[in-house]
Amino acid sequence: MASLQEEIQQCHEASNADLQSMRDQRQRIEGELRRLVESIAVGNGSLAIMGAINDRAARLRTITDKLIEPCPESFQQKYTRGWCRGPD
Repeated sequence: MASLQEEIQQCHEASNADLQSMRDQRQRIEGELRRLVESIAVGNGSLAIMGAINDRAARLRTITDKLIEPCPESFQQKYTRGWCRGPD
């Protein structure tokens, strides 16, 4: 029983770490977007900057979608399927 509890705890910690990593990425990308938009605002607009803005916005949408994605399965179903165990 203790082994199962330890494995569940490790899975929970890994899940929290993944969420924090995505939040950190989102914050970094938001900062990059602000700087890119500011450069356009001061007259330094270019196709390269617009492309960079579009790239960052797409990455931000992907991360945000993952963060707000509903969890259709219970933790037990994911655990049973091996979701938390990672590759063997």
